[in-house]
Amino acid sequence: MQKDYTGFRTEQLEFELKEYLEWCEQYRTDMVLRYEAAKRLFMLKRFNEAIPMLQQAGNDPKLQYESKIFLGRAFFESGFFDEASDVLDEIIKDYPLKGDEKSREMHYWRARALEQKGATEDAIRLYSTLARWDFNYRDVQGRIKKLRSGAEPTTPG
Repeated sequence: MQKDYTGFRTEQLEFELKEYLEWCEQYRTDMVLRYEAAKRLFMLKRFNEAIPMLQQAGNDPKLQYESKIFLGRAFFESGFFDEASDVLDEIIKDYPLKGDEKSREMHYWRARALEQKGATEDAIRLYSTLARWDFNYRDVQGRIKKLRSGAEPTTPG
């Protein structure tokens, strides 16, 4: 049943992507369409295709934070940890709120990128900020403990 659902979901995402890409051709300046297409590419794990579209959509002030969170994640998933960290650092500094869902996402994925780069102290600092905001956020508690103990953190599935 899980395999059937996964297949159905992939087909649905492919269909939606095709539609959004067609709309992008017709409405080249509509960044919402570009952002939605990029999200589908991201969900389909086609990160290298999503990155340029997210970069374009991130220029729209209404989409800048959402696009750049996905952009940072796409860089992360593609193994570009420096780029992921830099993009997320820029929007963390620019984002006006602290502790809301978007802010937590930015901090979490920047910490993950820093962790992958080997910047353990900086990653712990960000994870600690997340723990102060929401102690049960994702796997932050475990990551802090493992980084402080010097063990390699496990990646959640």
